[in-house]
Amino acid sequence: MEKTVKKFGRPNLIIALVVIVAIAIGGWYEYNHTHKNSGQNVNLAVKWDTYKDTADKFQFTYPDPWGKPQVQVISLSPGKEYSITFAAPATAKHNESIAMDSTDVAKKVCSTSGDCQTVPTLTSDSVKQQLNKPSYKFVAKDANSYATLSTSGGFNNLSIYRIVSLPDLNISAASGSYAKKASSTKCSQTSFGSDAMGCISQAVYSQLNTTLGSIKPL
Repeated sequence: MEKTVKKFGRPNLIIALVVIVAIAIGGWYEYNHTHKNSGQNVNLAVKWDTYKDTADKFQFTYPDPWGKPQVQVISLSPGKEYSITFAAPATAKHNESIAMDSTDVAKKVCSTSGDCQTVPTLTSDSVKQQLNKPSYKFVAKDANSYATLSTSGGFNNLSIYRIVSLPDLNISAASGSYAKKASSTKCSQTSFGSDAMGCISQAVYSQLNTTLGSIKPL
């Protein structure tokens, strides 16, 4: 028995090609339209450097454009506070910092009248407690961290609180901050925006969260 093979005529072939091209153009438009409107910087390809603290035996990676880390250690009784800033160029319109404390730190905040109160330090337990609050206004979160956005003093601010593990230093959590000079008053505090408008973008969040996630023993 002979098999019957159907062949496309020229009109049908042209129609098929038009459909394929239309689908391709539609997909390209949807991709670009979505990413442009989201304000997210898709290209995260930046140079990364590694900081190693040989005295206290910890390390982390960070984006090279942030500048060289400056680590300040404050010895308390008990515990230690670590404050890390980055030496970005003077022309930079943003600044980054990391803070982490040993879990036995007893912070005290005193008013001008002399009244003092103890402020709880950031720990893995306190991060978990916040993650379990469904009504909390997160801009992003994962199993080990959460992030919030705010605006103050002409800056748009990103804060991330993340569980880390530096057992020898008795540190179980760290916080990271990214402040960017605001060039727009229309930046949302519930979603990421456009770098060009001076808002906090998804790329900035990814870089800061990756930096905090890289903190580990040396």
